[in-house]
Amino acid sequence: MTVRKAPIDVFASIVEYFPTVSLNLIVENDRGEFLFVMRGNQPVKGYWWLPGGRMLSGESIPDAARRILFEETRIDGRVEWVSPEYVTEIFEVGELDERERAIYSDDIECFHYLTIPVYLKAEGSTDVAVDSQSKQFEWSRENISTHPYIAQYFDMWRRMRGSAQAQP
Repeated sequence: MTVRKAPIDVFASIVEYFPTVSLNLIVENDRGEFLFVMRGNQPVKGYWWLPGGRMLSGESIPDAARRILFEETRIDGRVEWVSPEYVTEIFEVGELDERERAIYSDDIECFHYLTIPVYLKAEGSTDVAVDSQSKQFEWSRENISTHPYIAQYFDMWRRMRGSAQAQP
């Protein structure tokens, strides 16, 4: 089955009217550090976030997680865990820059995602090259994000590991 991205105008219409299924990736390297990216676009512009993105029609969760990780960071990963739970993320649109305003209609009020956390172990090189959605990256043993959704993803991961002592 061919997996294809929707043209940007189709995507913009879908986002305006329907929630989208997305993945946020908890990526750990062999030093026990987790990968964070500084978002450069909406909906979480200016926040330290996890690599993540939308699933495409016809894609399995593990395939989507590996694709998203490579597209956003140019690193490979092995899927170790897919959460059996999802998180409902709803973000007010906020300030859109000129490029974003050209994509979305003036009527859009929120970005609504049904997000599944996925844990991956980084494989091979961990030399990150962020894509256009992110400004920079950081590997950290601690959760450096101030956003409550990221804390929720790590709490879900800790429960999976069976230890409240798991980091970050």
